[in-house]
Amino acid sequence: MNFHTREFVESDRPALRALLRDSRDATFVWDPPGHHRLEDFDRETVGETILVADRGGAVLGFASFSLDDHYLHHLYVHPDHLGEGLGGALLQRCQDLFAGDGLLKCLCANQYALGFYLSQGWEVLCEGRSADGHYFLLGQSEWRDRGGPGCSSDRPDIRPMV
Repeated sequence: MNFHTREFVESDRPALRALLRDSRDATFVWDPPGHHRLEDFDRETVGETILVADRGGAVLGFASFSLDDHYLHHLYVHPDHLGEGLGGALLQRCQDLFAGDGLLKCLCANQYALGFYLSQGWEVLCEGRSADGHYFLLGQSEWRDRGGPGCSSDRPDIRPMV
């Protein structure tokens, strides 16, 4: 394992900007080359809590989320370090803070991420469409009994899962 998770400090920003861009370039194969920018990190994490996975001072992954609604917005691990347990450790830290009722959206095209979340015990609550494409809303198992937020059948862009 030989890494630890910690809270974000401002000096992490340059490495996290590059990590988000590089991870998306490697895994979001549906986007054209050069689509992802360093400033995406700054714009997409405003006001969020950020956890960082590092090894010997090298930033290897991060998760950003809203504690207000227990919504995981980002979880990325550098492509060279996939499969080393970093994503699972970051996700576990988030789950501990969410106290069993975390949510996230995962693009259906991102099969690697979807498989990861399902393997970690998250469940598909419903599916929908956004400007980014077709997605699944996933929740920790506690949402299953409550039907999940935003999964009502009165929204044409959302279809509850049975």
